[in-house]
Amino acid sequence: MLAHAIYAIATAPSGCPDLTIRQLYVDVPQISPYAWLLSVRAHVENVGTVTVPIPSATAFSLNGQLIGEARTSPLAPGAGEQASTTYLLTAGSYILTVMVDSKQQVSECNEENNIRETIITVP
Repeated sequence: MLAHAIYAIATAPSGCPDLTIRQLYVDVPQISPYAWLLSVRAHVENVGTVTVPIPSATAFSLNGQLIGEARTSPLAPGAGEQASTTYLLTAGSYILTVMVDSKQQVSECNEENNIRETIITVP
């Protein structure tokens, strides 16, 4: 018996926005004997082929706790903008998580490239 199979090949969308964090800058200067000032800047970029139609939120978290949020403008393909926040720290180790489109309001080509994480150790 012969069997015939028909396969549908999924095609990529003809155009869509794609927000990502191109660069992440972290500075933690000591401001007193027991306190440090965490300063985070994320360069948010649209690496997609279509303009992001609305402003989007970028969330900053430490060990899973939200410490700040910034909004970026609608971005044309290839355009970028800085999102930043500051936060007071005490000694310890932290996981800093930055997530673009944190409210998930933008339908993107790739939703898997929205998060950057780094470990911060304060002596």
